[in-house]
Amino acid sequence: SFGSWSSEGCQTKMISDHHTECVCNHLTHFAVLMEFTDNADEGKDKTRSSGEHDKILTFVTRVGMALSLTGVILTIISYLQLTDRNSPLCHIRVSLTSCIGAGHIIFFAGIDSTANQAACVAVAALMQYFLMASFCWMIVEGIYIYLFVVKVYNISDKMHRYHGFCWGLPAIIVAVSMVIAAGNEGIETFVNDENCWMSSSNDVIWIFVSFVGFVSIINMTILVRVIKEVTTIQQVKDSPTEQIRLGVRACVVLAPLLGVTWLIGFLVPLHIAFSYIFVILNSTQGLFIFFFHCLGNSEIRGRFKRSVQKIHPSAFNQRPGDNRGNCQARQS
Repeated sequence: SFGSWSSEGCQTKMISDHHTECVCNHLTHFAVLMEFTDNADEGKDKTRSSGEHDKILTFVTRVGMALSLTGVILTIISYLQLTDRNSPLCHIRVSLTSCIGAGHIIFFAGIDSTANQAACVAVAALMQYFLMASFCWMIVEGIYIYLFVVKVYNISDKMHRYHGFCWGLPAIIVAVSMVIAAGNEGIETFVNDENCWMSSSNDVIWIFVSFVGFVSIINMTILVRVIKEVTTIQQVKDSPTEQIRLGVRACVVLAPLLGVTWLIGFLVPLHIAFSYIFVILNSTQGLFIFFFHCLGNSEIRGRFKRSVQKIHPSAFNQRPGDNRGNCQARQS
C-alpha cells in the first residue's frame, strides 16, 4: 500500500504476503519549488503537469543543475584562490554559491526519495534551509552592492552579523515550518505526495514562497536603484542609447546574484511557458554567477593570468609573428 504517497510513476517489482515492493521513477523539475497551489485546484493549468512537459523540464533541470554546480565549484575556487579571502565580497560570494550548490545537490539526489518517509522529510527540510540561506545571502549581496555603488560604504566590520543572520534565520524558519506541519496533521505532512518538497495541501509551502517573494522584491528595488545610479553617473558623457545598454547590462549581470528571477515562480501556476523560463534561469544560477562575476571580473582574470605566468612564463606572451607584425606596422 502507498498510503498517502503518490503511486504515479511507480511500477510493482515484487508482491509477497507481507509487503509490496515498488520501483518509482518520478519526474520532478525545479519549478516544483514554487508550486504553491494544490494539485487538486480546479484552476490549475492542466498542461503543466502533462508527462511530456515533465520529461522535458526534468531533463532541463538536470542539465542546468550540472552546469550550475560546475559554475559554483569554479566560483568558490576563483574567489578563494584569486581574491582576498578576508574581503566582504569573498565571504558573500563563497557563502552564496555554497548554499546554491548545496541546494542543487540535495534536490538532485533526494527530491524523488519518496520511498522512505523520514528521509523524504529530511531532504525537504535541508533543501528549505539551504535555499532560504541562499536568499539571505542574496539580501546581503543586495545590501553590499547598494552601499558600494550608491552610498560608497564598506561593510567589513559587520560581516559577523551577516553570517549570524544568514546561517541562523533559515534554521529558525525551518524549525517553525516543521512544528506547524507536525502540529496540524503530523510531521509527514511537511512534504507533499509527489516528491520530497514542502506541502501545498496544508499551506506550509507559503512560508518558503513568502520569504522568496519578500527577498526578491527587496532586491528588485535595490537593482532598480543601482541601475538608476549607474546610468545617472554616465548621463553626461553617454547618449540615451548607451545609457539603456548600460542599464540592461547591469540588470543581466546582477539578476543572478540578487535572485530576482525567482519572481517568475509566482507565474508558474498560470502557464507552462513560465515553468520553462523559471527552470532555465534558476537551475543555472551558479553558471551565470561564474560567467558574469568570475570570467567577467577583471581582477580575477588578472590574478589568474599572473598565477599561470608563474608556472608557464610564456603562456600569455605574444608570439614572435605578432611582434614582427607590430614592428612592421610601426615602421610603415
